[in-house]
Amino acid sequence: PGARSTLRVTVSEQPFGMHIRRGTLEVEEVFSGFPAEKAGVRKGCELHEIDGDLALSGSWMEIFQHHTLPFELVLLCGGSSALQSGNKPSAVVQDDGLYSVVVAKKPFGMNIQVNTVPRVVEVLPGYPAEAAGVRAGFVLAEVNGRKVDAKTWFEEYQSAKMPVTLTFDTQAPALANNTFFNSGAKAVEDVVEEGSLDSFEAFRCSVDALPFGMQVAASPGRRP
Repeated sequence: PGARSTLRVTVSEQPFGMHIRRGTLEVEEVFSGFPAEKAGVRKGCELHEIDGDLALSGSWMEIFQHHTLPFELVLLCGGSSALQSGNKPSAVVQDDGLYSVVVAKKPFGMNIQVNTVPRVVEVLPGYPAEAAGVRAGFVLAEVNGRKVDAKTWFEEYQSAKMPVTLTFDTQAPALANNTFFNSGAKAVEDVVEEGSLDSFEAFRCSVDALPFGMQVAASPGRRP
């Protein structure tokens, strides 16, 4: 294996734009155009210190996200990499069932509905959400580090400027009375809709600004 060099970078804004592989301190992906790339961080570098303290795989993310800006990172780069070839989801996996992703553009490709919490009920194939590893059942817990709930998530998400960091709780169980999410149900697009639209009157309007101020909801297999 080749020698590893020390890279010192200053984090002055977040999101910083790097994905560290779960259970390790190794950079698996660096997002194009983000501060990490501009600072010289690259795939295969290993996070070593955060502001002078030794980085640990189980706690680095919590320290990184809540540290007062600016602060210094020390990474070890070069030499052999433990990463395998191939593309991985653009996300940061934390301990305690939390999963963070960076939204660089919209549409992100996920459908969130609220029963008691903002839960992902559908991830659209081919969209960034799918590539980032977002799954049906995840509960949105934070937007850019701010905790959100059933009442606040939509406004926080819509008003945030790109890029946006979303943190999901991957372990929150769905209640039995949740009509929007059923792990045993077929995907929405696989359900044949019954009924007719003959009894409804068409209504058209122009959307000139966002947020528009309405929430669309539907049970799985039903029209919104």
